[in-house]
Amino acid sequence: MGATKTSRTFPTIFMLTVAFVATALFVRFFVLGGTAPTPALFDASLTLTEATAQSESTGKPVFLVATSDSCLPCQVYKRGALVDERVVSRISTAMIPVYLDVDQQQDALGRLQISSIPATRILVNGEVAAALNSVVNADELLEFAGPWIETE
Repeated sequence: MGATKTSRTFPTIFMLTVAFVATALFVRFFVLGGTAPTPALFDASLTLTEATAQSESTGKPVFLVATSDSCLPCQVYKRGALVDERVVSRISTAMIPVYLDVDQQQDALGRLQISSIPATRILVNGEVAAALNSVVNADELLEFAGPWIETE
């Protein structure tokens, strides 16, 4: 008797899955250099609660980025737009940047309407005023934050 369609399909799917995982790991560790460091834009010790309190006292909105070390698109974002000199300069001047590691701070995800990462939020008076749920380049990020940053 010949092999059934199911018995021939499983090895093909299995091999494609292995190839995909191997490629993703290769890209993450060899092309991208592994986990990206937290961009200098963010004070790693500043919590969301502290940033919200600073926002209330200064009137500046909170610029929040939610990410995870296990998220490949997050590593691209952290190495790209979030380290661009224009982004760092404008965001750090006009807003209170806060870095949210979703693996460590899952309790805030629902309130911030975060269901995928990377996620960028602008909070005004403690509420989400703008939401972005993807990797963007520096120009797109500046456009997104435009209403809250001072223009030159």
